[in-house]
Amino acid sequence: MASMVSSPAVDEKSHQNRDIRNMRNLAEKQRRDKLNGYINELANTVPLVTMSSKRLDKTSVLRLSAAYLRLNKTSLHRKKLKAKKKLLSLASCSSTSSSATPHQIWRPPKFRFNHLRALIDSVEGFIVVTTGFGKIIYVSHSVENFLGHQN
Repeated sequence: MASMVSSPAVDEKSHQNRDIRNMRNLAEKQRRDKLNGYINELANTVPLVTMSSKRLDKTSVLRLSAAYLRLNKTSLHRKKLKAKKKLLSLASCSSTSSSATPHQIWRPPKFRFNHLRALIDSVEGFIVVTTGFGKIIYVSHSVENFLGHQN
C-alpha cells in the first residue's frame, strides 16, 4: 500500500489558508466587540434602558434608545413652542411685572432706578428682557401704551 506523503507546497498552501481564516476571524471578533461596546455604552447612558429591571438584548437597547431620542426631540420642540407663546403673550406678563415691587424688578446692576426709568421713557417703544431660554424677566411699563391695556 502506498502511503500518502504531503508535499511542501500543499503544506504551505494550507498554512496560508489557516492564517487568512484566523485574520478574518480576528477582524470579525474585533467588530463584534466594538459593536458590543457601543451597545453597552448606550445601555448605561439611556435612562429608559437603565431603568429596566431585566437585562435587555441588543435589539431592545437600540429600540429603547431610538424611542428616548424621539421623546427628547418632541419635548424640546414643545419647550421651544411654549417659550415662543410666552413671548407673544406680553399682556399677561406686563401685569405680573407691574405687580412686583421695585426691588423685585430686574434691572442692569450699574443702573440706578432713576437712570433706567429715564432710559425707558426716552425710547419710543417698550423694553422686554428675556433669558436665553425665553423666560421674560422684565417688561417696561410703556408696553401698556402699545398693547392698549391699563392696569
